[in-house]
Amino acid sequence: MEYLTSGQMARLNGITEKALHVYQSKGILLPAKINEDTGYRYYTIDQSSTLDMILQLQTIGFSLDEIKNILDTGNMAALEDALGTHLEGILARQRELDIARSIAEDMIETCGTLARKPICNQILIENLPPRQVLTFAVPDRDPQDTSPLSVKWEFTLRYVKQQIIERGYPLSLFRKVGCMNSKERLLAGNLDVDRAFVFVRASCGEAFEASETLPAGQCLVQYYEYGDDSDGTDFERILLREMMDYADEKGFRVVGDYYGEIIAETPAFHYDRRTTFYKLHIPIGFP
Repeated sequence: MEYLTSGQMARLNGITEKALHVYQSKGILLPAKINEDTGYRYYTIDQSSTLDMILQLQTIGFSLDEIKNILDTGNMAALEDALGTHLEGILARQRELDIARSIAEDMIETCGTLARKPICNQILIENLPPRQVLTFAVPDRDPQDTSPLSVKWEFTLRYVKQQIIERGYPLSLFRKVGCMNSKERLLAGNLDVDRAFVFVRASCGEAFEASETLPAGQCLVQYYEYGDDSDGTDFERILLREMMDYADEKGFRVVGDYYGEIIAETPAFHYDRRTTFYKLHIPIGFP
């Protein structure tokens, strides 16, 4: 039988001699022969197939102890079970990374929006694609509560956050929480929002499956930067009324629910209130 030195075995398989020594110490790839006088280790070329398996299992994240257990068991069914369990873990981490990437991309977009602020307080018409949202009930406003609206909204956000937790959704969804009001309430002159929402993507799993669609179509839109409302001024209500008057003046029909989308917010740098850019949407149709 032809033997390979540890150096030859390492070079043929693209690894280091140190790695072979580690595998030996872990008991997962023992030399075919050891010279008792010199301590030199020798391998056979056939052992390369076992080494291939070890490297493949390492590549997908198995520890050396796990690999030793698989090799010692020598059972194909046990290997299949171990691989299935490990794959579930990989997919779970992949979902976490997808969410992390989404948050990072969203924060980068926020930085860009704040650096290059959109035109505010001007009514525009935009053609928007369909988007998926997850909605949440919000408590009715207490007419006796004289707190600034920003303070009331912060309490509403805590209410939404609790609903996300109770539904078992990842807390990563809790960002850029917007508000909604039904078409019926809007047309009746009730401008108080009745729901909150967050946008969701397919990577959000169960939350995406439970989402509803904001239909594609034309909307009246208006951007604004959330200002100081300590005097009780309800900027959103004022702008929403302007948009409803504009729709009536131009002969547009309101064909869907109002929604206020947060396109940028930076709660990290301001401890008194959020810096927020809003985008108001009223879906419209033509006579």
